[in-house]
Amino acid sequence: ATLAARRVVREYYDGWLRADDDEARYRTRNVCCRAESGALPGTLPSVTGAAATVAAGADAPRVGREMTEASVFKQLRAWERALDVERALDALPVEMRAEGATNLAPRKAALQAGSRAVGSMLDRSAFKWVSLSGLFPAVCVQ
Repeated sequence: ATLAARRVVREYYDGWLRADDDEARYRTRNVCCRAESGALPGTLPSVTGAAATVAAGADAPRVGREMTEASVFKQLRAWERALDVERALDALPVEMRAEGATNLAPRKAALQAGSRAVGSMLDRSAFKWVSLSGLFPAVCVQ
C-alpha cells in the first residue's frame, strides 16, 4: 500500500500534461505560456502537430495534468478505506463479525500498517482543508 501510494504521488509530481484530444496524442512536461482565442496560459500545447491542427482550421487541443490533485486525494482515500480493518468488520452483519475477525487476524497488523501509512500521507495533504478567508475575504477577520 505504501509503495502504491508513493507511486501515485510520484506520478503527480512528474507533472505530465496530456492533450484533451485523443487524435493529438500529445504528452509533455513543457508548459507553453502563450494564450490565444480565450485559452488560459498553460493550456495550449507548444508542438508543431498542434500548430498544424490550428493551421488546418480546427481548434487547438488543450492540455491538462494527467494526474490532478483531486485524483491523488481520491486514490489515497480509497486505499485508506480499503485497508481499514475496523470499518470492514463493522460493515459485516453482526453474526459474521466474529468469523471475519478470525479470518482477518493474521493480516490485521499488515492492513493496519498500510492504512496508517496512507493516512499519514493524507494528513500531510492540504487538499482536504478549505481556507475560509480565501472563500469569504470580506467576512473573515485576519
